[in-house]
Amino acid sequence: MSKIVVYGSGCKKCHKLYDNVLECLKLIGAEADVDYINDMNVIIQKGFMSLPVLEVDEKVVSSGKLLKVKEIQILL
Repeated sequence: MSKIVVYGSGCKKCHKLYDNVLECLKLIGAEADVDYINDMNVIIQKGFMSLPVLEVDEKVVSSGKLLKVKEIQILL
């Protein structure tokens, strides 16, 4: 099972990315452990400068962009 994390500040764009990840997983019938982290201390510690960030299995696959469901599907 994959581990997917969305890092964001709590803005609409960040929440929408999280929603799109969940929608993508449902669409492709995959299961994953999905978290949304908006703790700025964690985000700063990881060195992220552009939010939202999408991390899959501890690898950053997107930063600073609201991905569409189909774009997420390609990355997974």
